[in-house]
Amino acid sequence: MLYKLCRCGKVLDYTQKYCNDCSKKFEEQNRERYRHYKKNRKDKKEQRFYVSKEWTIIRDTVKQRDRGLCKLCLSKCNITYMDTVHHIEELKDCWDKRLDPGNLISLCESCHQKVHEEYKNNKLDIQKELEKLIERGVSRKF
Repeated sequence: MLYKLCRCGKVLDYTQKYCNDCSKKFEEQNRERYRHYKKNRKDKKEQRFYVSKEWTIIRDTVKQRDRGLCKLCLSKCNITYMDTVHHIEELKDCWDKRLDPGNLISLCESCHQKVHEEYKNNKLDIQKELEKLIERGVSRKF
């Protein structure tokens, strides 16, 4: 049987994402982060898109394509479940690619935050690397 470690150090069955304690903490942090995020957004068009049926379908398709795993972690030989499907070219920059599977990648929350942080310094190179990761399944920069 395969095991893995939770964030807190507890040993888990590999199919579990978090232990019960960490799961509760993660859910509460996620809810609070989302409340703050939604409150400060001005882009109503994008907000409507993220609750649309078409987004739900393509998000689930990408999640299946990536087997529910974070592609960046996987490129470093780490198995981490994905938390979000990320638009490589952001909606505000390229609305036409909002449903393009080649513009979408599964990421865990940690990698998603790192990608957005890196976008501030080197957006085009990071986007190219993410696109290559989808095509080849390998990333050199992360």
